[in-house]
Amino acid sequence: MLGLVLFSLAGLWLSRKRTARVLDLFPWGFALLMGVAFGVAAIISREEFQPFLLGYMAFIAVIAGTGLVRTLKSLHNQKMIAAGWITVISMLVLGLLILILLPSVPSAREAARRTQCRGNLKQIGLAFHNWNDVNGRFPDAVSSEVDGGASVSWRVKCLPLLELTELSKQYDETQSWDSPDNLLVAQKDIGFFTCPTHHYPTDEQGRHYTAYAMMTGSETAFPEGRGMTLDELQSTSNTFIVVEAAGLNIVWTEPRDVETGVQSQGVNLPGHAPKRSSALISSYHSHGAHVAMADGSVLFISENTDPEVLKALVTRNPDDLPEDF
Repeated sequence: MLGLVLFSLAGLWLSRKRTARVLDLFPWGFALLMGVAFGVAAIISREEFQPFLLGYMAFIAVIAGTGLVRTLKSLHNQKMIAAGWITVISMLVLGLLILILLPSVPSAREAARRTQCRGNLKQIGLAFHNWNDVNGRFPDAVSSEVDGGASVSWRVKCLPLLELTELSKQYDETQSWDSPDNLLVAQKDIGFFTCPTHHYPTDEQGRHYTAYAMMTGSETAFPEGRGMTLDELQSTSNTFIVVEAAGLNIVWTEPRDVETGVQSQGVNLPGHAPKRSSALISSYHSHGAHVAMADGSVLFISENTDPEVLKALVTRNPDDLPEDF
């Protein structure tokens, strides 16, 4: 991008040193098209650096537009304006084609991000089942080495199952998650716990937020935060275990999860503050969020899902589901 700006500025300077030619319209047209095209992409993008990118592209478009007008004026004086306008029209047609194709770019990127997010939850679900194979039940939401000791999140406990044993050894389970001793670990970006669509990945201390949390509550697969056995779950394919919870701003080492008695029944509901959500399930995806089921599958739950259906899927009792589900 910087090269495009320098190229445009150099072109303006050179245009004052020699007579304009028809071929000069091509680089000016290219720079103008790039400025407009990426500017439109910035407008329809949801990236946090959108204002900077939009301003940058507008600056390039102004420089390139100025160069294009000056070149056309010079060609007019040289009686070469007809060839110049043919070139401009050709560039406009090319620009129109680019603008038609642009909306598909963010859609393709979001599709790739959803695939990665879905893969993260699949890996977490697999880790839960591996934990069950070893311990006879799913992991607890929170545990401690000794009675009354520091609380440790399931995300930390599952690190060895996600092939992150060395990182697990760096975490001091005798200290609280927010102690200085565990700050460096909390500042690690763990791909399995991060949704690529999450726009605000860290807090003011540089600790990384997680996009995923357990669904805890008296009727869930984790009553009082305790992991149940697969035999205790009446319908593993219809019971949430881990959901997207990007709107809760949970640091990945923090022993905190979704509480059914606290969060509202819904998906991507607005919260009490910017970048927050009051919903049981929340993400930065459009129209919904991913959830991992007790059988290891991953579903995309629509924002328009009936609250009664959500309530039934949160619980471990399949009889709560509507007959038409």
